[in-house]
Formats: sequence, structure tokens, C-alpha cells
Amino acid sequence: IPREEIENLFSTLFLFVLPKVSVIIPCHNSEKFLSTCLNSVCRQTLEDIEVLAIDDHSTDHTIDILKRYEKEFPKMMRVYSLEETTGVSATRNLGLEKADGEFIGFVDSDDLISINMYHDFYCLAKQTGVSIVTGCCIPIKEEDYNNHYIHFADYTKEKEYTNYLQDPEIYFRESPAVWDKIFFHDLIGNTKFLEGRIFEDSGFTYPLLLKAKVAYKIARGDYLYRQRVGSVTKELDDPTEKIFDMLAVTEDMKKFAQENHFNEVQTKLLEDVIKERLLITVAHMNDWEIPKEKKRKLIRNAISIYEYYNGKLNEFKTYEAKYLYFQLTALAKKNGSKKINSLEEKEALQQETLKLVKSLSTSRDSNKKNV
Repeated sequence: IPREEIENLFSTLFLFVLPKVSVIIPCHNSEKFLSTCLNSVCRQTLEDIEVLAIDDHSTDHTIDILKRYEKEFPKMMRVYSLEETTGVSATRNLGLEKADGEFIGFVDSDDLISINMYHDFYCLAKQTGVSIVTGCCIPIKEEDYNNHYIHFADYTKEKEYTNYLQDPEIYFRESPAVWDKIFFHDLIGNTKFLEGRIFEDSGFTYPLLLKAKVAYKIARGDYLYRQRVGSVTKELDDPTEKIFDMLAVTEDMKKFAQENHFNEVQTKLLEDVIKERLLITVAHMNDWEIPKEKKRKLIRNAISIYEYYNGKLNEFKTYEAKYLYFQLTALAKKNGSKKINSLEEKEALQQETLKLVKSLSTSRDSNKKNV
């Protein structure tokens, strides 16, 4: 047999045994909701999926639950246990390194998904040839759907084709969450989540949407997102230095654009969504219950630092961004900014701002203890 035919045969066999979807689940002290999550993932109607569950050095019974499910679903599930806590980005990155699937999906260990989610997402991707299929998240209360099996989303499916480069408004309205999507593995390539930062989903999702250029959306709520006390989103309700992680994430997004040789349209859309993401942090600061004069100074400093890297936050390249983010830009304009003329000036202002946030955070912690 000619060598070329042998290589083609092995290539075909290799593709045949590849999982259709690899589902990556970071787990950290997840014992309360983990069984519900795993029931929804391991009993998917799609055959040939693999589940990569990474225990991020939990101190409860998370690893015991994972091993029990690994024993129950030995052909599907692989469990990894880390010796120290690394964070959700690092655990997802480990999952990406270990994943063999044609497509990649992500589920958080306290959430759950519909029984048909990956079947319908995968089939739609194969039928249409798109590299990304997106869905919708539905928020649920912390105590909802706990410790029992959920079967839903059997109803009629609405499918919407999107060309993000031609429909900027749809791009800007797309959720940054990675949970309600599947990504073609080859599209992801060497892309990683920025470790040690929050807002990591934004830095992963928005650039990949532009790299893919097109996607299909299943307009139904296949992913149930559990709103928990003490979550990262809730932590942003109070002063925290983590609010400035978005700046690092957006700088990483620019690096992605350069490495992937984004064209003018892709670059324009990414620059606009970067400004919107930064303005979101300004909105968070505006909601903090802190003295007005300190809040105004904090927001003014933050805007000044953001504009040092990105230009005026109220100057968008697309009409759609100007329309959608009008209220955010009005908030920025109300608080103003000052031009930074050198790196040294920027560094000094950044240190001053971080010190202010830290003092505000410490003050609030003290007040809570005294209540």
C-alpha cells in the first residue's frame, strides 16, 4: 500500500475517534452544586463528548464527587487535581491543553445546561460550517435546581446567522461569557485565558468572535447561570483593585489582534468593544457607595489612565457603538479626565489611584465589622 494512502487512513481513523466536544469544567469548593452540574453535562444527548474536570485544590468534598462521576462515566470523564489553587483562567487553560475535542465548551461547576445543548450546538456547527455557535444564559437564584437532574430545552429552536463584520450591533450585544458557546478547536489554536485576572471571558470571547467573523446563534436559554453570594460579579459591588484587571485584559486583546493580523474592520470593532469594556468598569465605580469627592477623583483618574492607552473613550469608530454606549460615554464625560503626557506621569497616577481604591476598600471592611 502506498505510504500516502496509509497516512490518509490513519488520519481518517484519528479523526473518527476524536470527541465531538470537549467540555472543560473548573472546580473549586463546588460540592454544594457539583452533582447537579455534572448530571446535566454527563447525560447529554450528544454522543462522543469528553468532560475535563479540573479540581483547583478544593478543601471540601469536590474531588470525591468528581472521582465518583469519573468512575460512573469512565469513557467520558477525566479528572485532574491541582496541588495548589491557580484560579479559573489557569484551570481552563489546563483543560485546553488536555482537550482532544473537535469543539470546545465551558461550564462552571455551580451552573447547569440543557440536556440537548451540545447536540444541537454541534449539529448546527457541522451543518453550517461555522466555527462558533452561541446560545443564551438564564440567571437563576442560588438555591434553584439543586441536587436533582434537569431536563429542559426540548422546544422549538430559533437559529440566527450572524456576520459580525457586517452587523456590529450584534457583535457588541454578544455576551462575553464562554459558557453558552462552543468554539472550533482549531479556531482557538494557542489562545489562552489571561491568568490571575478577572474579566478573563471578555479577553477570550470578543477577539475569537472577530477571528471567526461569522457564527450561528440558537436563541433559547440552554445555560443556567447560578447567581451566588460572594461571586466575582458581586465582589465588584464594593471598592476593589481587581476592577483594573480589565485594562490588562484589553491590552491582551490588542496583542491577539496583532498576532492574528486583524484587518481594518476587525480592528475597528475590537477597539470599540475595548472602550465599552473599560467604560463598564467606570460604571461599576460609579455604583460604589463611597464619598462623592473620592468617587469623582477615582473615576477621573481611571478614565485618564484608560485614555492614555486607548484614546478618548467617547470617540468610537462605529455608529452602532456610539448609539449603544451613549449612557456610558455620558458618565465618562460627566466626570472628565486629564491628559497624561508621559509614562512616568501615568505610573504615578496609577499608583495614586490604586492606593485610593485600597484605602476605600479597607474603610468599607472596617465599617462592615463595626455593624
